[in-house]
Amino acid sequence: MATSYTAVIATGTGVTKCSLFQSSTSPKPHLLLPRAVVSSARVSTDVARTTSPRDIVDDRQILDRRQRFVGWFHQAWPYVQVYKGSTFVVVIASEIVDDTQSFESILKDMALLHQLGIRFVLITETCLQAEEIFEQKCRNMINSRRRYMTSEQMALEAAMEAAGRVENEILATISPGGAPPSTLSIATGNFLAASKDGDHGEVRKIDSAGIRERLDQDSIVILSNLGYSGTGEVINCSTFEVASACALAMKADRLICVIDAGASPEENEEKKQRRLSINECLFNLSTAVSDGVEGVHFIDGMVEGVLLLELFSRV
Repeated sequence: MATSYTAVIATGTGVTKCSLFQSSTSPKPHLLLPRAVVSSARVSTDVARTTSPRDIVDDRQILDRRQRFVGWFHQAWPYVQVYKGSTFVVVIASEIVDDTQSFESILKDMALLHQLGIRFVLITETCLQAEEIFEQKCRNMINSRRRYMTSEQMALEAAMEAAGRVENEILATISPGGAPPSTLSIATGNFLAASKDGDHGEVRKIDSAGIRERLDQDSIVILSNLGYSGTGEVINCSTFEVASACALAMKADRLICVIDAGASPEENEEKKQRRLSINECLFNLSTAVSDGVEGVHFIDGMVEGVLLLELFSRV
């Protein structure tokens, strides 16, 4: 009776099953095949029985994705070399901070680029979060029928609470325990000196030496819009004014403003007014720093991987 022998050969794209020979006798397969193929034939019979064309196609798709990633990394490497050692000031609008998915995506991009040698100073706007906390404080005060705080005091407390919450979110997302193995460190401090100008805070000085020292220690620096006066008072300043002052003081290579560029018809009037005020502020910001910073760029923070796309598409 004729006997059929089948070899199962594992390849990078799947498992190939082929007929070797047919004979009325029973020759030894190992006399005709290399040792590795015979071994595969012995241990992979069950795999061959369960392998379908769909499995092979899936394996090829995985291989294609890996090859595309390698190609992308090769193309990105010249940009990494250009930006290595550069100092970027990144300011993120509060709409992006409020969108958890977009905010985390930007922070992870920043962590990756930091590991590739780019130095970051991060400033987050928290006005929307502070407004929400302020409204809650007002409701609580009315319900408790107590009038022991002025609206200015509540607004400052709300700003401080919002800044603390966002800072904790940043630490949780890109802390060393978030993506092992990592040696990423975050630095904060009283880098902003401010003074009162009526109802608004005014940036008086940026401690560029202190920030540079933290950057030299391979840390990402988080700079708050909350400044401190000579008398120990906490002062709430405009985030974008702080960003422009920081970029000028640090002589940054680039100032990147991450905003929500898309406008949807469903937005209410309050959000539209908010967008107009941000656009006006950004226009003034770009005018103020155009002579002192190499480039001021506004990018849409709702796009995944936007920070990587921004840097790897410009030189």
